[in-house]
Amino acid sequence: MKSKRSSIIKSVAEKLNPNRFTHMSPKMSAVVGFLLGEKFTDPEISDMIITSDGFILINHGNEFFGGTRSNLRSNLSSLIKAADLTEEEAAYFHAKFRRIVDWETGSPGVFRL
Repeated sequence: MKSKRSSIIKSVAEKLNPNRFTHMSPKMSAVVGFLLGEKFTDPEISDMIITSDGFILINHGNEFFGGTRSNLRSNLSSLIKAADLTEEEAAYFHAKFRRIVDWETGSPGVFRL
């Protein structure tokens, strides 16, 4: 089981690697890396703050940017489709995603690397 999980983790990181997507912005590359625990950009995201009203503020090398939770969810859903993740891979990524941002309750929080 551990071997299969390791295989899924590796496959998701490979399939979502920004080098595969010529139009992926450096900011989205940083977000994907943050969610996966991968270093896709230098600098990496150091903080992601989720507010109770659904806004996300991200510290990327002392440059801040943000957006709405729904916009991020939509962009990541499009990326998952473009990356052609299997059901197991998509489930793994969604679980990582929910650990950072609780979509069901909209729980606010600060997340750091």
